[in-house]
This record gives sequence, C-alpha cells and structure tokens, in this order.
Amino acid sequence: MENKHLTVRLRPFEGESLSSYLRRISKANGISFLSFWNYLKTEQNHYAQYDEITLLDFCPLNIINIEKLSNTIRREPNELLSLTLYNLLQLFAVGTEIERSRFTSGMLRETLYFCPACLKNKPYHRLLWRIKGIDACMTHCRLLQDKCPHCAKGIKYRDVYVHDKCPYCDLDLSRVLDSPSERDIDWDQQSWWWYSWNQLLNYSDLKISPQNVALRMLYLINNRQVIFDKKRAISDIQRACKLPTLLQHARDSLKQKRTLHISYILEVLWEKHLDIDDFLNMELPQPFIDSVLNPTRLKKEMLSCQAPWCENLGVDGGLIQTGTTFKRKKSGQVLSYYLSCLDCGCEYAINDQGELQERTYFISAYHLIKNSLCEGEHITSIIEKSGLSLDKLKRCIAYFYTRGIKFCAYETDSIQIETQVLGPFIAAIKKNVPLKSIRKWGCWTNYVHFLVYRFHKIVMKELLMQTRKRPKRNNAEQNLNKVKRVVEEMYHQETTITIGAVAEQIGVSVNTIRNWGCCPYIKKMKKSQIEERVFMEKERIYGFVEEYLMERSQTRVFSSQLYKDLQKRRNLLWRIAPELTVFVEERVRIHNKKVKELVSRTTSP
Repeated sequence: MENKHLTVRLRPFEGESLSSYLRRISKANGISFLSFWNYLKTEQNHYAQYDEITLLDFCPLNIINIEKLSNTIRREPNELLSLTLYNLLQLFAVGTEIERSRFTSGMLRETLYFCPACLKNKPYHRLLWRIKGIDACMTHCRLLQDKCPHCAKGIKYRDVYVHDKCPYCDLDLSRVLDSPSERDIDWDQQSWWWYSWNQLLNYSDLKISPQNVALRMLYLINNRQVIFDKKRAISDIQRACKLPTLLQHARDSLKQKRTLHISYILEVLWEKHLDIDDFLNMELPQPFIDSVLNPTRLKKEMLSCQAPWCENLGVDGGLIQTGTTFKRKKSGQVLSYYLSCLDCGCEYAINDQGELQERTYFISAYHLIKNSLCEGEHITSIIEKSGLSLDKLKRCIAYFYTRGIKFCAYETDSIQIETQVLGPFIAAIKKNVPLKSIRKWGCWTNYVHFLVYRFHKIVMKELLMQTRKRPKRNNAEQNLNKVKRVVEEMYHQETTITIGAVAEQIGVSVNTIRNWGCCPYIKKMKKSQIEERVFMEKERIYGFVEEYLMERSQTRVFSSQLYKDLQKRRNLLWRIAPELTVFVEERVRIHNKKVKELVSRTTSP
C-alpha cells in the first residue's frame, strides 16, 4: 500500500471497536486488512498477524502508528483511540505495559459475542461485545450469542473476514433467534455493567492513580467512615483476603509496580450499590487518608478534649475510645469513632467531614454562659436563648454545679454532695445497676438532686469506664436460615427460585437479601433447580421421541413435524441441550431407514 491517503474514508460507528473499523476501511478501499495493518505498524513492531488482533482493541499505540492512521483517513487520533481501551487505561493512570496487562488481564474475549439484531441494523462489531461480563445487548434487551446460529461453532476474532458472516459456513449471523429463558442472568447487573463500561470507555479528562484507587476501595469497604478500621474491613468476609493487597497499593509499598484489576473494582462498586460516576468523582476525607497512610499513630492519640474547663484541654491522647465505631442518626448524619474524656465526661465522635464533634451539649452551654447569659437570668429566658429543652438544661445545671461553674441556681441552692449517697451510687454503677433504677431511690428530693450525683465527676468516669457484656449477634446466621427455609420450600414446591421471589416471600427488599450475604446460596439453589428441570425435561423428551416413533413404526417421520408435535423449537432445544437434537436426528434417521427397508421388502416380488 503506497497511497498516503485513502480514497474512501469512513466514519466510525457509535461504540465500534478499532479492529472492526479497520476491517471496514480496508474492505471499502479494496485492500487486504493485513496489508493495511502492516502499513500502519510501528517501526519496532514485526509483521502483523491475525492472532494479534486483540492488541488493536486493547492498546494500539504499541503496534500501530496512530498519527499515520489519523493522516491516512483524516480522523482525529483521540477519536480513533476511543475505539479501544485506551481511555480506560489513561483514566486509571496505568502507564507501563506490565501495569496495563495486569489491569485488564483476561477482560477481552478472543471469540466473537454478538447481537444479531445489532448486526442486522448495522454490520459492525461493538467494543463492548469484547468485554467479559457483558453478556447482553441492552439496546435490544437480549442475550449476546457466542456461536453461529447455523453451524453452532464459536467464532474466533482472528478468523473474521466479514462482520455479519460466519467465517466457517459463510451464513448470515444477523439471523435473530429466541433467547433461552432458562439462562441465568441478572438483568439489573447487566444494565449496570453496560452503563459503567460505557462511562469508563468515554472518560478522557480525568486520571486516578493506582494508589488513589486503592484508597477509594478501602473507603467503601470501611463503609465510608472517616477513620479506617481494620476490624470493620476484615469483617467484610468477601473482601478480607484482598485487604493486605489493598493496603500495600494504598501505601505504595509494593516492590513491583502493580494495579488493582478492573473486574475487582467493578465487583466492589456493584456490591456497594455505587455508580461509576460517583466513584470517579469521589472525594476522600483527609482523616481517612491519614488513618490509612499513618497506621502507627492511632487517631485518639492525635485528638484532645475541647472543654475549656477540662484539665485535658489541648492534650493529645487525652481521650479514650468507646465501644461504638459507627452510628447513623435519624437525620441521616453519620458519626464514627466514638471518644470520651475521663476527666470532664464530655463525649465526642468524628463527623462526615472528619472533624471532632461533641455528642454531649456541655461545651456549647459553657460558651453560652460566657457570652450571653446574665447572672440571675430566669430559666425560661435561658431556654429561649440556648435552644435547649428543659431536661437538657437541667442536666447542664447539675453538671456545672458539681464543677463549681455558675450556670443557674435552679433547684441547686440547697444541694450538698454527701459521701453516704455518693458511695452507694458508685457501687451501684459498678454492679451495672441501670440509672433508671437509681433514679427511683427514695433519697432524692427532686430530679435535679439526682442529676447532681449522676453528673458528678467520679460517677461520670465510672460510667465511661463501665464495660457491659453484649450478647453475641447471630443475625447473619438467623437471616441465612430464614432464607434457606424459604428457598427449600420453593424448591420442593417447584416454584421458580429468584432473588426477587425469595425477597417477596420473606417480606424484605432485594437489596436486604444482598446485604445479608444470601445471594451465593440462592444462586446455588437456583442453578440446582434449573439443572433438575433440564434433566426432567430431557427424560420427558427422550420418552416422547421413543413413543412417537413407535406409534409410527411403518410411517416415515419428518424431524420438523416431530419438533412441532413436541412443541419445541429445534434451535431453542439445541441451545439448552445440543445432545437432544443429535439424539432426535439420529433416531429419526434410523427409524426412516427401517421404514424404507420394510417398504422395500413388502413391495419386492
């Protein structure tokens, strides 16, 4: 090929792969595909071969000169690269050849998957068809075919000559067949994968380093809490085995440059119900990044009490961690990493922004005292200014009274701390006596009298140090047993098992079933049910064929009529169990041969 510019310069179709596009161009210009490829190859590359066609759709910069191709067909290089995985590799900043191959290892198919309806509309190969995991065409809502509908052979990409023709039998691939309903496929997941890959292949102005990808994965596994908790991450059983690898990637401590596999990233996003756009635009809280990158220094060692009257004010490490690590409030606000100060009793947590937030209301009340309250002010006025309820206000009055800070004299003038009351109060706390029970003691003159002791410094410290034995949670096991009972009942009643049907029987949502971790069991039982149904259907068909032929022992039988009486389409039966169609054809052939011999014997002189 010597011409600098081609006579026919075609425009790429939407979603087309580069290998498909180059085939169309070479055909339109009447030149050999290999000749055209070799004309475009880089100087360092050897003679192009069909076995290397996958490289064209993967990262063509290694094997062809994109600038040369751009000049030849008058299309922009970026447009041509968008017909490959190039944008995906650029997005995740996998620069070296080794990194690129590890990132997408095994993701590109070597055999052709195709939608006949798409080929019938426009005969070209879509890049998404090449990606493992994409098993359906969302345009036509049908499964992709992986074999020729005529000769039933899988088609290798290297053997393709014409986009809509089988290279082995030369028949039309755009022949539309009914998709088998028995095939197990999650259409919601297919839709999500289809959308996600479309987005990934079209991003061009964003780059995320392998280290940042790992940090985002850890953030999701950590349930988006602002402080990394290794115990929480390990509790995610499906991801626990990957945790050391994720931490190595996040801390950039690998001896050899590596990256997470794209399939792993997508699996986590699907399980965490996160769209790819949200993942790509995710902003991580700095405290979370610090807690991953600097694990040697605990978060509590970097935080201090914020109470102005506390001796631990500004002292790093002055807070202790409580048993609670995560809570979502009714307002939707998420708090994590609960802390408290043993000196003043103030309690804290880390909010969504990674900031230390008071969970009690004593510090805000203190600033109110200092800035806006007047001595002797009436309690009604204090409620209006502070926004506190009467109960919270009484608690603040009692709290500050025990610390010698004048807040309000409401019901505290005559209260004195007595050892004979304080001692039994502390003893009761140590015995885990509930505060509600202590509140009912007859020694209290009023509610504020009880609160003065309840918020005494020693009592608060004892309450914070108190440890309660909590019953071991067995919700996961109970939920699985509940699902098992429903699924087994559906199995015995021959009711079709699907995650939606199981969820409806139990009275929960599909997402709840997924969160319970019951999907693998449901999938296993669903597969077993399908296999049993297929087996029973096979036995029925075997019996039907034998009986059908026996009843027509002296009559020639046509396969088409047999399938019609069987009420099965041959192509559909072949997709389910090819051996059945072979059995039918062989039995019909033998039957007709016997009929022919019988006829010849009866008619011979």
